[in-house]
Amino acid sequence: MTSARPPLRPEIQFAEKDAALRDDVRTLGALVGDVIREQGGDVLFHQVEGARVAAIRRRAGEAGAEAELEALARTLGPREARELVHGFAAYFEVVNLAERVHRIRRRRDYLRRGTASQEGSLEDTVRRLAAAGLGPDDGGALLQRLLVEPVFTAHPTEATRRTLLEKEQVIGRLLVRRLDPSLTPAEDRATLGRIREEVTVAWQTEPQPAERPTVFDELEHVLFFLTDVVYRVVPPFYEELEQALATVYGAAASGIAIPTILRFASWVGGDMDGNPNVTADTLRAALARHRTLVLERYRSETLELARRLSQSRSRAGVEEAVLERASVYAGRFPATFAEIPARYRDMPYRVLLRLMAARLAVTQRDDSQGYADAAEFAADLELVSRSLEAHGGVHAGLFGMRRLIRRVQTFGFHLATLDVRQDALVHRVVTGRLLGEARWLERPAAERAHRLRRALEAGEPPAAAPDIDAERTLEVFRAIAECRARYGPPDHGPYIMSMAQGDDHVLNVHLL
Repeated sequence: MTSARPPLRPEIQFAEKDAALRDDVRTLGALVGDVIREQGGDVLFHQVEGARVAAIRRRAGEAGAEAELEALARTLGPREARELVHGFAAYFEVVNLAERVHRIRRRRDYLRRGTASQEGSLEDTVRRLAAAGLGPDDGGALLQRLLVEPVFTAHPTEATRRTLLEKEQVIGRLLVRRLDPSLTPAEDRATLGRIREEVTVAWQTEPQPAERPTVFDELEHVLFFLTDVVYRVVPPFYEELEQALATVYGAAASGIAIPTILRFASWVGGDMDGNPNVTADTLRAALARHRTLVLERYRSETLELARRLSQSRSRAGVEEAVLERASVYAGRFPATFAEIPARYRDMPYRVLLRLMAARLAVTQRDDSQGYADAAEFAADLELVSRSLEAHGGVHAGLFGMRRLIRRVQTFGFHLATLDVRQDALVHRVVTGRLLGEARWLERPAAERAHRLRRALEAGEPPAAAPDIDAERTLEVFRAIAECRARYGPPDHGPYIMSMAQGDDHVLNVHLL
């Protein structure tokens, strides 16, 4: 599987707690070395090895190591340098994944020991708050005031092919599989073989297209993390928080309602500051893409729940409201109802969930039969949840329903709010032109603010037809209004004015 490699001198030192990571790094480093030698040849392999060993010696403070690295770099032509970088990228991507998986291993070990809460965990945080005097009631009140909203900012140069991100996920899952102590040697070799396959195919895949990344390339990069990573981990976050409260506060925690404290936002498609490629059209397209992806995720999860919830009326009770809702939806979506096999018709949850998935499908097309908003979809999910809870379904489907409800409460029908950003000077220039004010930019800020207030109070129309720049700016505000009407207020975050210095800059945006 792997070939012998020259030992590193001096060796990278690992703490005792990271001994397993050291073994992983050695195994994966050898695997990547084999890929480099197979795909790039012996010359490239020895260049990578030489640079890597020299870099370790340089970090250790060895005399002459830095000069050795510089000498190597000077001997490389553009193509050789590119391949050297490609080799190091392959190595670091796999080793960084191993480090992340090592954190999973350490956390699992910590939880298995069960001696104390891990520093920095949710349980540790709740314990520290409780030790500081925060009781269950105060803790519940704090949660009601809490909102955490990570924002994905715009970095077009960081956009990576989705296929490479997916390969990284596959490698990560395979590394987690290797944590299983019951794997046989043959199974472990097969797992390493699959990792090598992914690394090799990634090596043969151009990491960046020849074309300059577009706003939409960047959007897909961010949406990958929202839909394939963040979407998965939101329910477990709440479950861990709920468990932490129960562990620290005991029975008193049952009275603590955990609201939606996580939201997500993005600048991609709305950050116009310095980027002429971001326009009203990219704003509309970004929000449409957000909506399409999150509705697809909900539909897929709803169909999966329909497959799992096979309770028959002859074996389990069901709320009459579930049957009534299914009857209404059967009338609205007769084609979908007709596709449900007759043998499933006595499975009320399966029938209703299949019909709810049909309603989500037409929601994507803005059909009048679709859900008006996320709250309406959540109400259907709550209906099924209440029925399960009342009829022996706490351990027969309620867990999956609650996970989907948490996602709907977090992502709505918009996935992430879109923040809009523009340089304050752009607004100032445009308002001056629309007001027909000569020397507008040279006037004192106080005078501009006074003039803007007069225009706002009087509802003053533009003094002249908008030029191209003004029309472009006004179209952004029209797009915001259209999208709010179509998707609802949660789709938009704040309107951000970079380089704003006074109240006249705020008034510019109000007038526009």
